[in-house]
Amino acid sequence: MKYFLPILFSCICMYATAQIDTVIIKPSPEFVSHFSKRLNYDRVNVKYHMEERGNIRDVFVYLSVLEELANGKKMYAVRIDARANRNIFTDAPLSAAEYIDADELPKVIGYLQEIIRTMKTSQDAARFTEYRYFTRGGIMLECYTGVNRWRFCLNYKTGSFGVSNLLAFDKADNLTYINRIDDVQELLATLENIQREIQQMR
Repeated sequence: MKYFLPILFSCICMYATAQIDTVIIKPSPEFVSHFSKRLNYDRVNVKYHMEERGNIRDVFVYLSVLEELANGKKMYAVRIDARANRNIFTDAPLSAAEYIDADELPKVIGYLQEIIRTMKTSQDAARFTEYRYFTRGGIMLECYTGVNRWRFCLNYKTGSFGVSNLLAFDKADNLTYINRIDDVQELLATLENIQREIQQMR
C-alpha cells in the first residue's frame, strides 16, 4: 500500500502534464463529382435547376444544371434519385444525391451497354461473377449472377447527415435493383438522350 499511493500520484502528474493531441477531421474531396463540389462546397453564388427526364422502376433521372450568377457559366450533370427521396411538402428532394458529371456520361453509357450485353448471356448458377463500375462521385453500377439470372444494382450516394453533405465519410448507400433488361435499356436510353440534350445546349 505504501508504494501504491506514490505510483498513483506519479501517474496523475504525468497524465496532467502530458501533451494531448487533437484530431481534426477535415472534409475529403475523394469521390465527389465536379458538379457536387461546385454546388455544395465552393461557396459560389449559383442557380441550381433540375428537370425530370426519366422515371424508371424505383428511380427518377434528372438533368441538372448549375449556373454561376457572376459570369453565367453553366455546368451539367445527371442526378439519379430514389422515389423515397421526394419531399411530400415541396418539390425539393429530401437529401443531396451524388451526380454523374457531363464528361462522364459517355463512360457510364458504355458501362450500361456492357451490362446489357452481359445480362443477355446465360450464367452458371454454380459460379459467382460480379462486375463493378464506378463514377467519379462513387456511384456504383453493379452486375452479378443471381439465381437463374443476372442482376443489376445501382448504388447511388446521398448525404446522410444533411441536405448538402456528400463527403466521403458521410455518404449513405442507396441500393436499387433494376433486374429487367428492358428497364436497364430504358435507363441507357434516358442517359443517351440527356447526353444529346447537353451537347445541344452547349
